Amino acid sequence: MIEKGIVTNIEGGEATVSFVPSENCASCKGCACGKDGKTMIMRVKTDRDVDPGDIVTVEVSSRALLSSAFIVFVLPLIVFIIGILSAAPLFRRINVNMDGNTAGIFVGLTLMLLTFALVFIFERRRSRVSALSPRIIAIEKTPSTAVHSKNEDLKRVR
Repeated sequence: MIEKGIVTNIEGGEATVSFVPSENCASCKGCACGKDGKTMIMRVKTDRDVDPGDIVTVEVSSRALLSSAFIVFVLPLIVFIIGILSAAPLFRRINVNMDGNTAGIFVGLTLMLLTFALVFIFERRRSRVSALSPRIIAIEKTPSTAVHSKNEDLKRVR
C-alpha cells in the first residue's frame, strides 16, 4: 500500500504523517478512515531530512498489513473457540465440578485476554523490524513561506 500524506511533527527519529483516505479506503473501511473525510495519523521512522508540512509518500508492506490483521483479529478468536471447546473435557478430567458452559466461557475469555496481551507485546517488538515498518519513499519539500491550513494541504495531496 502506498499513500501520500503530510508530515505534521518530527520527534525522536519518527515523523507523524497525516493521511486523507484514498478511494481504496472508502471500499476497505478496515481502519474506519474511509468515512466522512477523517484523517489517519501514522508514525513513521525516518532517517531522511523531512520537515513539518512536507508531502511524503509512505509505503506499508501488504504482507505486514495482512499478517497484523490476522494476528490482531483472527488469532484471539481462534484461541477463544479452542478454550470454549476444550474446557469442559479438561475440567471433567481433572475432577473440577463446574458447568461445562461456564467453564468454557471462563477458559475461553482467559485465553483470549492472554492472547491479546501476547499480541500487544509481539506487535511492539515487531514494529522495530524495519522490513515490516512503514517507510517514507519520496519527499516533496514545501516552501517554508507557504502557509496553508492542514485540511487544505491534505486535500491538495489527493
